[in-house]
Amino acid sequence: LEQGTGDDPFLDIQDGVDAIDATCDEVVVLPGTYVENVVMSGIAGYLTSFDGAEVTILDGNGGRALDIASSAAEVTGFTITGGASDAGGGVRVYYSTALLSELIVRDNRCTPLGSGAGLYATESDIQVEDSTFQGNDCGYGGNGVGNNGGAMVIERCEALADGVLMRSRK
Repeated sequence: LEQGTGDDPFLDIQDGVDAIDATCDEVVVLPGTYVENVVMSGIAGYLTSFDGAEVTILDGNGGRALDIASSAAEVTGFTITGGASDAGGGVRVYYSTALLSELIVRDNRCTPLGSGAGLYATESDIQVEDSTFQGNDCGYGGNGVGNNGGAMVIERCEALADGVLMRSRK
């Protein structure tokens, strides 16, 4: 059996992402909770769930859950939670082209003086579609640097948001 196929799937999302190449550019993730910190760096590929965000959870476990750097990536159908970082506890998009769709980005946080608990994007071309940002916390803003953007911070980007819902903590 060839690992990474339906008969012998990778056990971690990162292993699937690391296998992206010119002949195989899509990783389809089965339902479940995946406690890991996924890095999509220097690749062109698709990361999608098989059954949607309600049942496919990426838990950053106190680190950045998803990092898209110097890539062309599409990510669809995940709950992204439990992340923490100084820039994008849930998701960071850095020098990339990214389409993020049908995501639930919840309960991520910034580390002290951080920005963009749910999503931090810089120097990128980014689209966010049909997604919900809820309960992401970056502390209190002010006149200084950091502690800004619980849901998202998008700077020096070309950005499009369509069908995006942002909710504060209840």
